Formats: sequence, structure tokens, C-alpha cells
Amino acid sequence: MTFFVNEREYELLRASSAEGRALELSLVGAPSGQIAQVYYRDSDGLMTFSAFDQDLPFELIETLVSSAREALTPATKVGDEK
Repeated sequence: MTFFVNEREYELLRASSAEGRALELSLVGAPSGQIAQVYYRDSDGLMTFSAFDQDLPFELIETLVSSAREALTPATKVGDEK
């Protein structure tokens, strides 16, 4: 997904581990490359945020976090099915 904030272009890239037990959503922008990421571990449902740049526009973080909630977490967790 490509989007603009303050006239700068950014992209969200989704990746998974080789075992399929973890997912990552990375925020990428030129010229810095990877700016931030949200990482989700399936084993315990832990979601973490890491920033690799400073003074990021809040709108950028909001977009990353809301997109990560939708793209990384399962609709239902094992044991929660009804």
C-alpha cells in the first residue's frame, strides 16, 4: 500500500517468517528506507512497534498502527471460535 503524508510518499510492506509464526508490517520511505515496523508473534499474540527514524509525523504512525491491526492480527484466535 502506497500513501502520502506531507507530500512524501510512503509504502507499507507485509512479510512473514519462514515458519509462518510471525508477521511484520514495515513502513518504508525514501530516502531513509525502513522507517518503522510493527511485528506480530502468533505464539503469544504480542504486537510490538519499532521506529528507526526520529520526529515522525503522528499521522504516519496512526496509519501504520491501524493498518497493522487489520493486516497482522487474525480475525479469531485459536480457542476463541464459537
